[in-house]
Amino acid sequence: PKTISKFKSDVRFGGELVLSRIFIGWLHVYDKLLLARYYSKSFIGQYAKSQEIANLPDQAIRLSLTATAMSYFARQESTNKERNYRITFNTILIAAGFPCLALIVAGHQLMPLFLGSQWTNSGVYLQIMGFWGLGKIIFGLNSIIYENEKLIRHWFALNVVMLPISVAAMVTFIIVEANTVMV
Repeated sequence: PKTISKFKSDVRFGGELVLSRIFIGWLHVYDKLLLARYYSKSFIGQYAKSQEIANLPDQAIRLSLTATAMSYFARQESTNKERNYRITFNTILIAAGFPCLALIVAGHQLMPLFLGSQWTNSGVYLQIMGFWGLGKIIFGLNSIIYENEKLIRHWFALNVVMLPISVAAMVTFIIVEANTVMV
């Protein structure tokens, strides 16, 4: 009985973490599956490429910096843990958020620079996805804190909040596409 109760919280933590990660996995693909059902390959290509580029600051910068820094702070038996989290969060947000802000402001110029002149008309999509990328960075930073502190229910709630943000980006993308086609 003592052995089971000793591991009960760890098993619960692991189960909640697995369920949350499954939910996140679906968050990353549902939009493209839904859009593919109703829109052209060209539209899906612009959406997916814009999302891929906007995801780079999160994947390349935030993940690289966060994994080591947050893990280090989580292991510290310090009264300054919250302060360390806050400083790290803000530093990484600036480092990874700046490229997203560049996408938002200069997406028209950056899209053809990244992918060639045939993508010139897709810059507005990169601007929309820049907001999505910034949300991914903030989401990712909070996720690490919640995982390190074993606050999986908070992390799951954050996942649920990310869903409408993702839907808003997708709907905005569709509205811009509809307006572009009409013009």
